[in-house]
Amino acid sequence: MGKEVLMNFPQLRQLYGYMDSLLLKDNLQPLSEIVFPHPVFGENEKNAQIAALQRTEYAQPAIGMLSAGYYKVLQQAGFKPDFVAGHSFGELTALWASHALSDADYCALVKARGQAMAAPEDPNYDTGAMLAGKEDLGKIESVLKKYPQVKIANLNSPRQVVLAGHTPDIHELQKVLHDSGCAAVVLPVAAAFHTPLIAFAQKAFAIATKSVTFKSPKTPVYTNVTGKQHSTDPKNLQKTLESQLSNSVLFKQEIENIYADGGYCFVEFGPRKILTNLVKDILADKPHMAIALNSSPRKNSDYCLREAVIQLRVAGITLKNLDPYQVAEPVKPAETKKGLNIKLNGSNYVSEKTKQRWEKAISEQHQVEIPAAKPVEAVATKTATVSVDKKIGGQGERGTRGQGKNIE
Repeated sequence: MGKEVLMNFPQLRQLYGYMDSLLLKDNLQPLSEIVFPHPVFGENEKNAQIAALQRTEYAQPAIGMLSAGYYKVLQQAGFKPDFVAGHSFGELTALWASHALSDADYCALVKARGQAMAAPEDPNYDTGAMLAGKEDLGKIESVLKKYPQVKIANLNSPRQVVLAGHTPDIHELQKVLHDSGCAAVVLPVAAAFHTPLIAFAQKAFAIATKSVTFKSPKTPVYTNVTGKQHSTDPKNLQKTLESQLSNSVLFKQEIENIYADGGYCFVEFGPRKILTNLVKDILADKPHMAIALNSSPRKNSDYCLREAVIQLRVAGITLKNLDPYQVAEPVKPAETKKGLNIKLNGSNYVSEKTKQRWEKAISEQHQVEIPAAKPVEAVATKTATVSVDKKIGGQGERGTRGQGKNIE
């Protein structure tokens, strides 16, 4: 979940550190210890760590800090969106990115929302469950007529609808949809979000929204509640956000309205690429781009980020240096050679015995007699030039002169 990016970019460490301090004030564990826990080797310990991260009081701050950290990294490189939007919790980050919320107010609402949506301590209280179905809305609505307590929580794409309701109804509905040939998966969430079952969270979050200061957004921001642009009036912004938890997430309509207003390149700030895939499903064959910054949990997150930035640059988005913190490797000065350099190895070794023989040979005086040269008789020869496309005496395709024989 962004581990390598966190290590390489201080923006993320600052956000996680700030959220750690907020959670510690409420006697909760630091967020950084939940998202990046100590290594364990037992299956039970691993499952316990996953369960801790899925608790809303930690899951939502984790998503919020990662998303905001990625946004700050790209913002520093010159990224300027024309529109911003989010899915459910992501609408908070979208409001912050539009400058409707300060960093401190954003973090306060992130913490408040996660804690408000935490399951009540009463073990008998059914917070409900959620079910993602991959099928046309009309077919799912026909099945829902027999389950009046189950609501459509998310309209994600033309072929993905998320249902929410009481836990027994959701599990029964999953079997019914499977039997009818629909793909249906129960989601690993803590409650039936965006339904009356989390009225307890609605009230607590509404109080939190009144405790922060909303400003007019500088960038158009879209809301899940209507699928259209948020009002620029701070009071209306607060009212709409306050009601978000009790309304369905109209993500499909949101993306369609952004596209109609001119948005064509969608960049996902957050873990994985779920929204990127939804955008591709919504817009289908229409010309568009959808790029996730943290596309795969199996890959190095720093590599995924840089790969996504390359895609953005190819798409024509002007970005400056992404990583001003990277230390340049020092260039070694060129070696200046003075005189003769000899590489020393075993071949340079001369034994004492050989040295003595050399000295003896040098000290001895030798006289060499050279016999007088015999007179050489002149021999008349004829020469001929050979063209390049002939072979003579085994030579290749080259010109040569006759040697040792007379060539006519």
